[in-house]
Order: sequence, then C-alpha cells, then structure tokens
Amino acid sequence: MILLTIGLSGCNEQSDEDKLIGTWIYTMGSETATISYTFFSDKTFIITAPNPYDGEEVTVNGTWIISGNTIVLTSHLGTKDVGEYNFSKNNETLTITKSHGDTVVLTKK
Repeated sequence: MILLTIGLSGCNEQSDEDKLIGTWIYTMGSETATISYTFFSDKTFIITAPNPYDGEEVTVNGTWIISGNTIVLTSHLGTKDVGEYNFSKNNETLTITKSHGDTVVLTKK
C-alpha cells in the first residue's frame, strides 16, 4: 500500500514542457510596452510585441523544443533563438538566458 501511495504522489509533478504551456509576459522598461509569449502543447508558439516605430502589433510564430535545460525557438522565418531556461519554484516566472548573454524574465499570465 505504501508503494502505491508513493507512486501516485509523483504523478502530480508537471514536466517542464507542461509548465511552459500558456502565456508569459515580458515587460520592457515601462508597463505599456509588453511582449507576450504564448506556448502551445503542439510545440508551436506566438510572440506578440509592439512595433517600436509605429506601435502596431507585430507577431512572430514558430516552433519550440526543450532539450535538457535549453529551449530553442525557431521562427517561421527560420531564425533560431537559443537559451538556457529556469522556472521559479512556484512556476510563476520563467527566466531565459539567451546564448548571446541577454536575460529575459517572463511572468505567467
């Protein structure tokens, strides 16, 4: 009976892929300039951001993959963004340190 209880208690833990699913927000400098990252279970994503020149919304979509502690985003244009990722203990923030050194902290919506 104890083994069954132990085995079932581990079933509630989410994989990193499951934690990633949903919408994450990155706020740039001011509260009004935000970038929205939405990750779907079919391993696609949509990133929505304001165009800095005219304020119109710009959308980039593509696919994502997680391997170890690395996330790779490949846009529909073929460009890749690679970085190491880390979820906070409560899974409300996602930190991505890109391969070129920039760090992005996203908050779960």
